[in-house]
Formats: sequence, C-alpha cells, structure tokens
Amino acid sequence: MLDIYWKEGKMGFLTEQGMHLTTARWRYAERLDDRTGIVCDVAGYALLRIHPRRLISLDCERADRYGTGLVRIRRNGKYGLLDRDGQIIIPAEYDMLTRHYGQFNIIGRQRKYGLLNRLGEWVRPLVYDAILPISQRGNNRFACIRRGKTEFL
Repeated sequence: MLDIYWKEGKMGFLTEQGMHLTTARWRYAERLDDRTGIVCDVAGYALLRIHPRRLISLDCERADRYGTGLVRIRRNGKYGLLDRDGQIIIPAEYDMLTRHYGQFNIIGRQRKYGLLNRLGEWVRPLVYDAILPISQRGNNRFACIRRGKTEFL
C-alpha cells in the first residue's frame, strides 16, 4: 500500500511500514492504487509507476483520481479519462466530468449530458438536457431530463 509523506513542503511516497519509495520532490501527490500515484511538479502532472519505476507525463493542466484506477484530466479546459498507464479511455473533449456521485458520474458536452460508471464506461449517452443528482434515504439517484420528460435512475 502506498502512503504519502511530507518533507520540507514537498510530497513523496512510502510503504505502510515507513520505507521511502521516492524522495519528497512533488508539490502534489495522490495515491491511485498500490503501485501508481499521480504527481505534479514544475514540469506538470504525471503518473508515477512504482513497479516498474516509470514516470508518464500527462500533458494536462489538472489530473486527479477517478473511480477505480482511472485518472480524470483537464486539458485545454476539457475533461477526459486515462488508465493507470496513461492510455486514453475517454478523450479530453468534454465540458464537464464529475467524480463524486458514488456509482455514476455526469459527463457533458455542448449542453448535452450522459452518465459514466466508476470504470469509465458509458451508462447513459449524451442525449439528456440535464441530469440532476438526487439523494433519497442514503440512495444516490439521478433525474435524467430529456425534452421535458424525466427518467429516474
């Protein structure tokens, strides 16, 4: 398991037992899984693979964890998804991509909205005029609105 540590205002990775896997050299670090982290320094965002050791540049203005082992990126103001090897799952061409509605997340482009699951797979296509998250009795649901009609998921 990767843990994050701070030293002199920089972040690095270590094991649960406290063994340093990297030096503290990044201004931002986030654990993606047991072997991969998202890091950022003056050169920008990158994926750091611990085993085998490899740094994969992401060429984006923002990167953070999404769902199960994926990375949400923002490139030129548009959102997309990459896998832990930096391969494109969803191209960075969407105006919005949420990452905090439990099982599903809202994705949108040109005022049309759809849903992705935590694996980055399409659940509902980009055909809705609006998708609203609804929390009822601890259950996260969505109201998907298209042409004045509402479908609940």
